[in-house]
Amino acid sequence: YTKMGLSPETSIGRTVAELLHGESARNGAESCPICQLRARGEHGVIELPAGVISDYPIYASVDPILNNAGERVGVVEVLRDLSELYSAREEAERERISLTTTIEQMAEGLIVCDPAATVVHANQHAQELFGYTLEEMQQDRNSSLPESRFSDLDENIVAVRDLPVQRALRERRTVENVRLWLNRRDQQRLLLSVTASPFFNDNGVVTGAVALVRDVTEQQREHDRLQQADKLRALGQLASGVAHNFNNALAAVIGYTQLAIRKSKDDEVEKYLKVIEQSAQDAARMVERIHNFSRGRSRVEDFAPVILVGVVRDAVDITRPRWRHDAEAQGIKYDVAVTWEPSNNLKVSGRPSELREVFVNIIFNALDAMPLGGRLDIRGSEDGPFVNVSFTDTGAGMTEETRRRVFEPFFTTKGASGMGMGLSESYRIIERHGGRIDIDTRINQGATFTIVLPIEEVPSNQEGEQQAPPPLARLKILVIDDEALVRGVLAETLIEEGHDVTQAASGEEALGLSNETSFDVVFTDLAMPRTDGIAVAASVKELRPATRVVLMSGYGEDKAYERIGELNCVDGFISKPFNFVEVRRVLGLMIGLPE
Repeated sequence: YTKMGLSPETSIGRTVAELLHGESARNGAESCPICQLRARGEHGVIELPAGVISDYPIYASVDPILNNAGERVGVVEVLRDLSELYSAREEAERERISLTTTIEQMAEGLIVCDPAATVVHANQHAQELFGYTLEEMQQDRNSSLPESRFSDLDENIVAVRDLPVQRALRERRTVENVRLWLNRRDQQRLLLSVTASPFFNDNGVVTGAVALVRDVTEQQREHDRLQQADKLRALGQLASGVAHNFNNALAAVIGYTQLAIRKSKDDEVEKYLKVIEQSAQDAARMVERIHNFSRGRSRVEDFAPVILVGVVRDAVDITRPRWRHDAEAQGIKYDVAVTWEPSNNLKVSGRPSELREVFVNIIFNALDAMPLGGRLDIRGSEDGPFVNVSFTDTGAGMTEETRRRVFEPFFTTKGASGMGMGLSESYRIIERHGGRIDIDTRINQGATFTIVLPIEEVPSNQEGEQQAPPPLARLKILVIDDEALVRGVLAETLIEEGHDVTQAASGEEALGLSNETSFDVVFTDLAMPRTDGIAVAASVKELRPATRVVLMSGYGEDKAYERIGELNCVDGFISKPFNFVEVRRVLGLMIGLPE
């Protein structure tokens, strides 16, 4: 009555149509749903929003009044203002939309399950994480979708009954932060952190569970990278300690081998000596690269033109015992074929030992991908200013996840037998040579590693055999090293070049000789007991400023100059192990320096 502006007294004697529609009762009754319902004499309820017959929403119920004969003698009509109910509904809808939006925009996946662990709802992020639509999850009544999809951190398959949601329902408790590897049906692999909690009704009965799922794959990788960084630092400390002694030994091997080559009159003996020299130099370069890798940076190196097909064939020969002799002994057959389309004289700028190591590493990886045998095709081709060397195997191929991570340091699919440094270091080497490595692979269809390198343009005046550099003037040289073999091989090398050489086994002995004799050049080792090479260099420069001082070290040039600091007492540096070419080059630089 209040809403209509009426009172009980003024309403008596008027029709319901008049009460609802006023002066336009006739026309209003014809279009009014409530009046039509009342006219039919049926029981019914109707709900009308605001604007139909009033400015506010109305709920109406109509019930006929019947006499004993079943005849309608009246109507009971109840009208109710639904404004508050509509307001409550709108508020509830706003809250529902807000909650739904929040759930859908969560950074975590959210899954709601019934007591049988069947998915009731999953937000969009959860669907993206697991790789299934909500409809697929809801239709999975027997938990077949997660079967064999999850494994723990030790790579053991986790049974469905032991998954976090199932455990939470069974144990009636929250299962927190369980980390599981998910092997998706699209071959992607994710590390998930799952927390599942059951929920109960008022009677304490479990009515379902909710699970929060986070993708922690990148977080785990970052953790692994930090761990690997610690390993690299430890490797760096180990390399620094070992490098000096190891390079001293290699210096003696390489130096005396080169002297033997120069004195050899037997072609076959000379061939064997050159193999020893090359192997020792490769070992020295490997130590240096490990040291550079552990420090996270590499030295700027001087490259030379390299005939690429020769390095490829060297790699094939080096790996032959593995893919032929060892394999045949185990009843395994590998077919390795080389097809070289460019000129056999095609050159790239680089270091043969580094390129050889890359090719050997890729060949070994291809063999590992074909444990039961297979075919490896190695093909060289030109592509404009670049040369491509491709290695195509018939192995198991790689997933997209593995392909993306294959060049990450310490990433390996070989378990405990692999360190995960081979391909990452190979990539660094090729990148340092101005090239790249491309991968084309599919599951069960093998893999192709293609190395792309810029072709070296050799000027016409450099073609053919290079002339030997002119001999240097006879020099008075002092060689200082506490290692007799290293000191001896360098001294003999310099004597072979026609110089007058004096040897000293310690810094103290060298300083005594310098006081008595004026030397043109002093070669001094960096790491020596009591008086090290830097102290010797500083004393020699103070006594005789015109004397050229060359520092020798197996620690590498960066480490040496780091030790020298601001002292201006060294004119040149030579790494151990050294060779004739390097010694001659350094001496030439020393003579060319101004007084």
